[in-house]
Amino acid sequence: STMNAMLRGVYNSITGAINIAFDSTKDILILCGGDATLIGNSLKEEIKNFIIEPDLVMQGMILLNKK
Repeated sequence: STMNAMLRGVYNSITGAINIAFDSTKDILILCGGDATLIGNSLKEEIKNFIIEPDLVMQGMILLNKK
């Protein structure tokens, strides 16, 4: 369907931008947010060292609230 094709295009553009911008010798890749796991699964073939934390912002807000 058109919706699936559009979503696939967005998904491919995100993973493509990460592959172009990320330098594993200099950078640390941390994926966060609702689609972190989905995007991370597709990057596993190309990028070996990265962190997937879908709830990173929420964890930070909880830690901040505890102070």
